[in-house]
Amino acid sequence: MDVSSTWNAKVTATTELTGESSISCSIEGGLVFNVYLSETASPDIIPPNSVVGRMVGAFEAQISTRTAQVSGKGNVEWTMDGSYDPVTETISVAIRTTGAGARGTETAQGDSTKSSTPVAKPFSMNWLS
Repeated sequence: MDVSSTWNAKVTATTELTGESSISCSIEGGLVFNVYLSETASPDIIPPNSVVGRMVGAFEAQISTRTAQVSGKGNVEWTMDGSYDPVTETISVAIRTTGAGARGTETAQGDSTKSSTPVAKPFSMNWLS
């Protein structure tokens, strides 16, 4: 028989740095993980006292410098695995990114526009690990 405990968490964070260059970023994400407290039906796959989970998040960011403004939205995902120590009641985990993606616009500003009307150029990128 499998004995597991499922945990869920939600995080919302925002940050802003201002000055000659500025950064504004917000992320909202969730974390879901299971703690397996006894041997599973497949101990070769999930040993006893294991922690397995994943985190996902969505972000929005805006970066401004003297020469460009970049704004976009994206997502990021991580996997998590580790172990639960029933004696000390502690969990130790390793978190690894599994990928991220973003899309938005980049607009030239200031001297780099050369007196022309700035045009927002779209961008899109994906990272897989």
